[in-house]
Amino acid sequence: MSDSDLKFSSENNAIQYLADITGKKIRIASFKNNMNILRQEAEKYDSAEELLKSGGFSIESLDRVAFGFSADDIKELDPKDLNIKWHDDLYNVQQEIKNSKLSEEEWAKKINLSEPIDVVYEDDKFYVEDGHHRYYAALVLGKKLKVNLEIKEKPIAKIIGTKKYDYDEFHRSFFASIEKPTNEDVKIFAKQISNELGLKSFFIYLNGNDLTLDSIIVEKAEQKQGKGSAAMQSLTDYADKHGFRIVLTTGTKDSHHGTTSSTRLKKFYKRFGFIENKGRNKDFALSGNMYRSSKKIASIISIYRGENASNKKGGKFWTQDKGWAAQFTQTGKVEEVKSKRIDSKDIYVVENPPYAGDPDAIDEIVKEAKKKGYKAVKLDEGRNEPQSIYVFNRIALVASILASEVTIEK
Repeated sequence: MSDSDLKFSSENNAIQYLADITGKKIRIASFKNNMNILRQEAEKYDSAEELLKSGGFSIESLDRVAFGFSADDIKELDPKDLNIKWHDDLYNVQQEIKNSKLSEEEWAKKINLSEPIDVVYEDDKFYVEDGHHRYYAALVLGKKLKVNLEIKEKPIAKIIGTKKYDYDEFHRSFFASIEKPTNEDVKIFAKQISNELGLKSFFIYLNGNDLTLDSIIVEKAEQKQGKGSAAMQSLTDYADKHGFRIVLTTGTKDSHHGTTSSTRLKKFYKRFGFIENKGRNKDFALSGNMYRSSKKIASIISIYRGENASNKKGGKFWTQDKGWAAQFTQTGKVEEVKSKRIDSKDIYVVENPPYAGDPDAIDEIVKEAKKKGYKAVKLDEGRNEPQSIYVFNRIALVASILASEVTIEK
């Protein structure tokens, strides 16, 4: 599939409403400019390959773009907004009420509604999967229900409008659609900061993936007011956001501009993460005598594993798709899925991952990954199934304490 084949559906941008089975519109969540959710994640990385190596877009973000919400965003629903897939289950509940000799309201008041029911989202509808007694009781009493939501639809298929897609190609295509700042954008940014702080001079320019700081001058009468530090903080934040390295050459003492000595300037810049371009840190391609690399952000992602009697505990196969993992549990229910978290920098990703059903190929890539210091590898499950994560070093696993993806700085 080529980049031109990937069309991002405009209707998925800023989805605010979904239609229930009655045709009336119910407000689920309001996410303006949903595609910006993915844009913000992508802008943390210098390339699509780096994004893929991190584990790709989080399932929570993809769901929010595709459907307007993620499974973690919806904790309760009105029973009127739920649909019944297996009507025999509801019939059995109604028969039980009839046999109880109680009125529907009397029966409903005896039902404990404190526990959530299982709900699945598919075909643009919410269906009761398990918990029909609680569903019917809440319907009778006019109360909202706590829910454990599982989204069964594939978000990428929804976003691009086709069930046939390549996971990696989707990420590459999306990343290619994001334009990094041009030299003109950099000039506009510098002018904005200069005007906000009232600087005498703040000149930066783009050279490849480097931002060169040519000058930063504070009016002599306004020095020692933190304006220089504020400008540097804005510059480093801007560089980190767009993945730029900053390069500079410290000036010499200049009483006219109020410039201090080169030694004091170096000390000032080191406060913002700059290092001297010498010794072990020497980059011979740079003419500047100091530089600051963009801070790398490591993504902590949730991974899931379904286990049953024949699928022994302590297995090494995991996935980022909670719904897919559920099929390997004893009952197929999503609440039985085991959850852990892993730092994506520990996952080894190659362009064409080996098939998960080929033990020899897995042994080979694990050897390669171990040599490079990784603790897990991505594998191909085939048939457009989500890729699995083979964790060969369990030290990489941590307990899942948060439902949604977070990021931490190295």
